[in-house]
Amino acid sequence: CKVLIECANGYSEVSVLEAYECSAVFRESVLTDYVKITILEAEKGMKYDDVCISEIILHGCDFTEVVNGI
Repeated sequence: CKVLIECANGYSEVSVLEAYECSAVFRESVLTDYVKITILEAEKGMKYDDVCISEIILHGCDFTEVVNGI
């Protein structure tokens, strides 16, 4: 799928993620208060019309509070 990754500091980039083990690597280090991920495109599933995301890991982040909402 294709995703748009946006940060509070104005940094953004579009990444194409492959099925299963996929990752997006930023072109530069980013210091930000939040990260917003928007799904721009996805392949049609064989059974369901949705996108399944089981885990998102942000390396190098130190979160001190829980953020709600998807």
